[in-house]
Amino acid sequence: MDAFAELGLGRDLRVTEEELRSVMDRLSGERHPDAGGSDGEFAQLREAYAILTSPGRRLRHWLELGGEGAAGGVGVVPEDLLGYFEEVGGLLRRGEGVGRRKAEARSALGRSVVEREQMVVAEALGGMMDRVAERVAGLEGRFTEFQERGVGDCAGEAREVAAGLAYLEKWRGQLREAWVGLAV
Repeated sequence: MDAFAELGLGRDLRVTEEELRSVMDRLSGERHPDAGGSDGEFAQLREAYAILTSPGRRLRHWLELGGEGAAGGVGVVPEDLLGYFEEVGGLLRRGEGVGRRKAEARSALGRSVVEREQMVVAEALGGMMDRVAERVAGLEGRFTEFQERGVGDCAGEAREVAAGLAYLEKWRGQLREAWVGLAV
């Protein structure tokens, strides 16, 4: 499947979230089973949307459509992201520990102490989510260069960026889940 074509778009890496939302809203109204479309058509539409709204998946898909094949799996953490890897892992462990201590707290004082730490960890998680989002945006900034050069001329670099985006997007999801878990 060509996700770009499925949404009626050209193969442009620089498609924006707003454009994707607008196209998805319009096509959902046409292809939803309640509007006369089929379950299969709607599932394919949703899959195309999921591919294109993820910068890493969009880039890997673009490479595959261009005949270059994307990097197989996530693989090794890119060297420039090792610091993020350590920080994210540490924050996730801290969040799990706070959640465990909160569940085990039996007194008001114990809960109060844990709630203070919970706020500190939640703030740190939020800060890390912001840093990850900035890094994703920075890597997405390379999409213009890749688009202009074409798949054949940038495949190696694009695969490296796709690998970095795969990790960053995974970490963003884990951080968000931990942050939401602490907010409950």
